[in-house]
Amino acid sequence: MRHGWKKKRTLSGSGVLTRLSTSTRNCGCDDFPRFMNGVVKKCPGFLGRQNADWLGESQADRIEFVGRFECLIEDLIAALRHFDEPFDEAALQSTPPQNVGDYKSHPVTWPDGLAERVCQSKSAMIDEFYGR
Repeated sequence: MRHGWKKKRTLSGSGVLTRLSTSTRNCGCDDFPRFMNGVVKKCPGFLGRQNADWLGESQADRIEFVGRFECLIEDLIAALRHFDEPFDEAALQSTPPQNVGDYKSHPVTWPDGLAERVCQSKSAMIDEFYGR
């Protein structure tokens, strides 16, 4: 994990930010579900193309691990073990969460069918990293 980091895969270097702002320019909205609905409707294929930007297009350039926000500590431990990195598991487990969302006060609600359309658009990444 410490070796072979590809510095060229930065956000600005890969053009992700440029494509994101250009592709989704007409979808702007301060409501996330409405924004995502606009992306799915007005930019077909964008979410799938975004996967290649973030993950790497060729197998040689692919990232090897994607952790989930919902189980960040467990996924970090799994990644560190996978890459044979030394770490203090007890210290990680005992670190209190910081900068976390308050989902009870601010739940994310998706209009009917939108979550399914977003998942369908990102199905290649979901299948590869989360094994649906």
